[in-house]
Amino acid sequence: MAIGQVIVAHKAANRSQLAQALTALDFSAGEAFSAVLEPLFGQLTAGAETLGSPELGAAIRDDIFTNLPTSVDAILDIQIHGAGYYPAKKVGYAPALSVTARLVDTKFAAGVIADFDYEVGHDDPEGDPRYFNSPLLLVSDLAGFRDRATALKQEMTSVYLRVAQQLVEDVDRFIRKLPRRE
Repeated sequence: MAIGQVIVAHKAANRSQLAQALTALDFSAGEAFSAVLEPLFGQLTAGAETLGSPELGAAIRDDIFTNLPTSVDAILDIQIHGAGYYPAKKVGYAPALSVTARLVDTKFAAGVIADFDYEVGHDDPEGDPRYFNSPLLLVSDLAGFRDRATALKQEMTSVYLRVAQQLVEDVDRFIRKLPRRE
């Protein structure tokens, strides 16, 4: 077996072990994020309703802005691009969450009128209000996912809530024509 094949096989084994360890969390990022986000929509200056149409979301993500419902002024399409853990030097395993939101005009067919991006990781946010971390989410070894499953789920939900709060604040500031907090 060539050295390149050995490295590829080792990485695949590590990914498999991480995936197996993560099953102990029994945690769905999409469900958890939706659960903390939906109650916050009531804080928006403008009213909000959940459309819940996967087809509409797919069309918006493909930049197809025809046949949008005109009963609403805008649509906020929120997408989780990635969620989970990854091996990180010196810390073991670090959390990751990547969320984007696009506000799409439906009244004047203007397309995307605002973009919002949020990340969860283990680096220092350096004052970035759209980057979130928590040392409590770092896991030193694979057994830590099993041993700390309850605490990790609680902390992930807490961090997801902070992301959702920032997203709702950013959208509301856009609606009220206020600058984003930087």
